[in-house]
Amino acid sequence: MVLIKQLKDSHSWLLGIHCASHRLELAIKDSLMKNAHFKELHDFLVVIYYTFKKSGKLKGEFKRIGEVLGVDVKVMPKVHGTRFVTHQLRGLSALIHNWAMLCHCFENCIADTGYRPIKAKLSGLLKKLKDYRLLVRCLFFHQLLQPISSLSLKLEEQALCYFDLPLAVESAFIDIDELKITEFEVILSKSKITSSSSETSWELLKQGHARLSSEKRQNTTLSVAMNHTSKESAATHLQSLKDLLEDVKSNMKKRLYLPEQDSKLLAAMNFVDPAKWGR
Repeated sequence: MVLIKQLKDSHSWLLGIHCASHRLELAIKDSLMKNAHFKELHDFLVVIYYTFKKSGKLKGEFKRIGEVLGVDVKVMPKVHGTRFVTHQLRGLSALIHNWAMLCHCFENCIADTGYRPIKAKLSGLLKKLKDYRLLVRCLFFHQLLQPISSLSLKLEEQALCYFDLPLAVESAFIDIDELKITEFEVILSKSKITSSSSETSWELLKQGHARLSSEKRQNTTLSVAMNHTSKESAATHLQSLKDLLEDVKSNMKKRLYLPEQDSKLLAAMNFVDPAKWGR
């Protein structure tokens, strides 16, 4: 960035184009990390990651819980790395899958005197996992990051010309706009989660069944008694999260679209646009 600015000071005609994939990462990170709800969720994932990293005993208990319940557990991944979008999506996916098992694991460990040194930390994590609003946020951001992750993969393939970029971005915007009108029950169903006034249930593949053909796979249901809010409260909280979507789109446009004068210059370079190449 600094080098290009210095070069343009002495060569005003120079057109600088940064890696589109990196610009997308910066755009999403700018929007999400300044949002209090996402920042809280991100920090929660970081704490879970380090809690497991520092306790082999806890890792073993978590794996044992999965075996007892007949479900494969997923390792809670690191979410604070350079690949922001990929790290966040992987972390949220693992949290959604592991949610019920984490609750059962932490409850068992809190009741076991052998975990006394980390009992307070596990109690705090369990309290957050039982908060229905955290689940609403997790599912919302998981849905938001999926089309952005798909766009990121396209950009990484380096198969897109500059003139193809706006179309790819607009395609992601269609999915983001669809999230604006998606009801919470639909978001729940996409993650195979059902919710009643007393508990929330996850439909998960039985242990080892991911390797089987689709017709042989079987599911099991795990339930957790959570601190539920009313459907109206969940919908209200979801709507407050949706207010972030326009900011995400605005940041993507700022980062991924060239300034007007550079766009005009690039458009005048006929040889750059494949559509204008001779056959």
